[in-house]
Amino acid sequence: MSRNRSAFVGWPPSFAPNEHGVLWDHELAQLDPLRAAGQLPADDEVDAQLADLLKHLAEHHPPASLRLWPTSYVVASRLQTLIDLLDRRPGVAKRVESDERVNVWLAAHLRWITSNPEDHIPGNHVIRLAQALVLGGTCLAPRGPWRDAGLALLENALEQQLLPDGGQFERAPTYHALVLRDLLQAA
Repeated sequence: MSRNRSAFVGWPPSFAPNEHGVLWDHELAQLDPLRAAGQLPADDEVDAQLADLLKHLAEHHPPASLRLWPTSYVVASRLQTLIDLLDRRPGVAKRVESDERVNVWLAAHLRWITSNPEDHIPGNHVIRLAQALVLGGTCLAPRGPWRDAGLALLENALEQQLLPDGGQFERAPTYHALVLRDLLQAA
């Protein structure tokens, strides 16, 4: 984690609005600081700390607790971060795979996304929701309905958003990159 941001998180982590600004609150709700943790060298102590963090989050921070950012996009981004962390850190995954609280918490993210669609915001948000459902349904709950729901949403979104030249209809380079990343991860 970058030093300037990790100092703000504290323990236990708080998702309450704070003096660091709205953008930081948004990034924290998405668990963005954990993205860097997946890049750290393998280390049992770090894996144990990350597993403890996930167990704490599962117990104290369900998706509905995101008072400032209770949107499906943020919950989908959070789920994406968690799946990536568990994929990159097998030591963390082993420590939490049998923890029922963590499994229920991760499934709650999938339920939140399907129960709170962001139909009013077309574009990259819809692709992120679809990607999270595909990833979550594949990795976390292969017997649940989420993967199929995500694939259907993704197919519909691509029909609406991909232009004949291959670009995404928002025509912004950042959104092109985000959509491409989400599509590659969902593939």
